[in-house]
Amino acid sequence: MNRKRIGWMLTICCLWGHSFYAQRLKWHYNNLSDTLSNYYAVMQPQSTPKAWMLLLAGFGETPQSVLKETDIPRVAAQNGILVIIPALSAGWQTFYIDEKSQYDIDSLVKQAIQQYDLSKIPFLVGGFSLGGSGAIKWAERALKGQCTPLPKAVFGIDPPLDFERFYESIEHTIWLSQSAIANEEAKYLAERIRTVFDGTPQQNPQRYQELSCFSYKNRDLARIGIFKNIPIQLLSEPAIEWQMKERNRDLYDLNSIDCVAMINTLKIIGNTKAELVLSVDKGWRRQQKVKNPHSWSIAEPHKIVRWLLTQIQ
Repeated sequence: MNRKRIGWMLTICCLWGHSFYAQRLKWHYNNLSDTLSNYYAVMQPQSTPKAWMLLLAGFGETPQSVLKETDIPRVAAQNGILVIIPALSAGWQTFYIDEKSQYDIDSLVKQAIQQYDLSKIPFLVGGFSLGGSGAIKWAERALKGQCTPLPKAVFGIDPPLDFERFYESIEHTIWLSQSAIANEEAKYLAERIRTVFDGTPQQNPQRYQELSCFSYKNRDLARIGIFKNIPIQLLSEPAIEWQMKERNRDLYDLNSIDCVAMINTLKIIGNTKAELVLSVDKGWRRQQKVKNPHSWSIAEPHKIVRWLLTQIQ
């Protein structure tokens, strides 16, 4: 048996205890020599799962950091949902919405379904930041019949959705912001976006339209209308005073503006299961021990799991 096959079959198991609950946490590696990409964590319920969820990390994150930042996987497993958290081929640099990332997700979903016999139970998908963007992009492709399975519900925690707006806000930050942290992030992201989108919005507007989950400028209701009947929840925490003081950002720079616009549009065209959740003073990075409204913590685990369970009943 070769090393790669051994790597795929390797599972590292542990108990994740809380109160009288215990969930099994497993790690699956495609290749033992690569511990940075092409692997995934699985949080299993004690009994046969009633549903399963693909949970996508934010840009710059790993499955390990997700488990440290949020209790969503643990709470979901306590309630009978098997949770898979992947590290795709680009590792922590995964952009999620591009074709290669979506192809990686396709492959991982097929592997997981086969490995855990998940084909007959409901599928859920969600994520944080760019992971949330990737979750919504997957749902869009599934609704178009480009991938399977079709999720019963999708959620995004402060995801950027309109990438023309996102790029312009980054350029604005580079031009105006006095925040060293914001500037450093913006310069890196601007270069990365130009690579993924083959240029700026002015140079390649069609590419930005195609990869964006939502476009405020796009007047084609058929595009957004594909989400008309799917349960979708977007969560965000504007915290505008903190953003202005700590990052020199205004509303145009926040993913909140995309989340509000998309849910508002969906409600207008008749999606009665589209929900916007705006939190106040919930943003906190556990590992860094700092306030930050762009964090997993704005999604209260028990509330989001209850919402997911409602969608599969």
